[in-house]
Amino acid sequence: LSYDQTGELSNRIKALRTVFLVPELNKVAILEALKKGRMYAVRGNKSSQFILDKFIVSDSLSGAYAIMGEEIKLEGKPVIGISGHFLKERAKSVKIKLIRNGEIIKTFEVDSPFELSYQDEFERVGAKHYYRLEIHSAGLLLVTNPIFVK
Repeated sequence: LSYDQTGELSNRIKALRTVFLVPELNKVAILEALKKGRMYAVRGNKSSQFILDKFIVSDSLSGAYAIMGEEIKLEGKPVIGISGHFLKERAKSVKIKLIRNGEIIKTFEVDSPFELSYQDEFERVGAKHYYRLEIHSAGLLLVTNPIFVK
């Protein structure tokens, strides 16, 4: 989004949000989330109505998991868990792009509310990689920070 567009800047900014994943709402928790990348960005006229309840990468063997901004060392396969909902709307169509290392590896087309689990069969060879999401719906674009995997 470019702010050199004509029109009222305040109307454009109202549709942009950064959602911080914090255990409590205070300055220290917000700064810690910012430092560690525990947040996602959302824009559009429905940006205040959508909640990303879960985006995790877990280990298929140990069950350990990581959230946005974290890193996990896997013993087994990565299992990606995603869930979300709109506050006031039911059965709203949502398109979810699961991205690994900058490439879309899976696209889900579901209705809200949703809960998904996807086991990636990606064979990693010692190199660190990452997963992130893009979620699209009418009036909504959400982009997560990555979860890093070793």
